Formats: sequence, structure tokens, C-alpha cells
Amino acid sequence: MLFTLVAGVVTLLLVLSLPALSGKISAVSHDGGQLLGPLSYLQTNLQGLGQVIVDKGNLIEEHVFDHNARNMGTKSMIAILIMMLVVKLVSAMGYISLIFSMVSGFTSRIRHSITGINVITGFMLINLLVLAVVLASKTFLTPRYAMTLALLISLVAAFGMADFFRAQSSKWRQRGKVLLIVILSYMFLDGLISTGASKSYLRESGEWLQQNAPSGARLFSNEESIYYYSGRNVDQNILMFAFNETRFSRLPPVGEALLYDYIAIKIGRKQKGFEQEVIAWAGSQPIHQAGNERGAKLLIFKVKK
Repeated sequence: MLFTLVAGVVTLLLVLSLPALSGKISAVSHDGGQLLGPLSYLQTNLQGLGQVIVDKGNLIEEHVFDHNARNMGTKSMIAILIMMLVVKLVSAMGYISLIFSMVSGFTSRIRHSITGINVITGFMLINLLVLAVVLASKTFLTPRYAMTLALLISLVAAFGMADFFRAQSSKWRQRGKVLLIVILSYMFLDGLISTGASKSYLRESGEWLQQNAPSGARLFSNEESIYYYSGRNVDQNILMFAFNETRFSRLPPVGEALLYDYIAIKIGRKQKGFEQEVIAWAGSQPIHQAGNERGAKLLIFKVKK
């Protein structure tokens, strides 16, 4: 497939060029904080990504014999990944920031008035490429992953909003100021009062596991914070496998539970009836459970051999 070949070549060139580039900026990254962190993360994730893309392309070729169907399948896969990226980015930054950033980007007068626009654009491209790598390799993305890119885009959106208000009459500018004060005040108060559902039950469960389970015990969990609070290293393969299965209220085959010593499963508030399925899969009642006021739970099991 043409897409497979091109993607593999581009990825290989990026992998070969990134080590030299990251070496040149390592001193800057050390002194300048974490601004260049995404580049190091990108270099790590690009290792082997070309082979993953080639394998997926070969899989399509192996099971789909019609040439037109293969091309349609490849285009559909790319379209779905792009849609996922756009949706998560919009969720992270909001429609207002997106609209004004587009105004700033497509209006040459505003674009040329922004000092350091090339630097901002460069960091945007790095973050966009990182998100694309994560999405292509994991087929999974959450809005918080796109938060850094959303903040960079919001910087550009501010110039578009300022230009919009300058173009209005003095009467409408005054009304706009009042409206902005009301909106910002609401957002500030909402941030102080409404902090969302409590996550303290995750920390409590992780600390409980640290105190009551041996450090070398094998853990199967779909929640990354449990590994952190229990003082264990995260096995990304196990974590992503567990998360991808349980987020759709699915579980691995029954026998796989015996491969682990402890099981810690987070159950969302909308996963009705999934708790009983988890208990049946684990083969015992939970030895610890905790939850929040919204109905989310975390169950910990000790696997009986």
C-alpha cells in the first residue's frame, strides 16, 4: 500500500534525525524547564512506530483482497484518527478559543503582528506530532493529553479576540468588557466551588494496596494512579490492555486472572452491572473497595490460585 510505504519512510527519517536534534537541545531543555519535553517523548514513541504502521497495513492487505476496498479501509482509518484528534482538541480548548485562533491564523494582519509567532507555531507542530504518534500507536486519546497544545492555541486566540473588540464601537466594547467580567467571574467561582468528582478513593486504595500487598506481587489494574500510589512500576502493556477492555465493560478470558496476584479494577458510574461481572471474573469477593459520591468504584481482589 502506498500509504504504508510513505508512512514507514517518513517515520524512519524522523527516528534517524531526532537523536541528533535532541542531543543539540539537551542543554537547553535542562536549563529551560520542560518546554522541550514533548520532543523527547516524541523520539521515544517513534521507535518502532513505522513497523506498527507497516504491520497494520499488511494486516489490511492480508484480510481484504480487493484493491479498492483496501484503499477505502486505509482512508477510513486515517479519517477516523483525524476526527478523534480534532474532537479531543476541541474538548480541551473549547469552541470560542478555536474560532478566535482560526481568525488569528487566517488573517495575515493579525498573524504578522504576533511577536514570536514562529516559535509558538513550532511548539504547536511538535505537540501536534506527539498527539498524532500517541493516537496512531495506541488508537486512544483523552482531552487532557491535548491540553498543552490547547494552551498554545489559546495564546494565538487572544490576539484574534483583541482585534475583534477593537473593531467594535465604544458602546459595544463596554458591553463586551462587562460580559467578559461576568464569564471570567463565573469560571473563577466554579473553579473554587466545583472541583468535580472526588478522586481521593483512588489514592486511598493505592495506599491500602501498598500496605497490604507485597511489593513484588503481580498487579492487574486499569487505573494508572493505583500503580503510583502503591509504589509500583507501571507496566504500560498491562495497563493499556486492561483499560481498553474494561472501558467497554469487557474482561479478559477467565483463566488470565490466575496470572496475577492482585486485581484492582476501576468501575465507572455508568457501568451498571459490570461490578458483578468483575467479581465473577476474579473468582472471589473484593478484599477492599472504595468509591466517590458519583458512584465510581475501585475493587481490589486477591487472586486465589
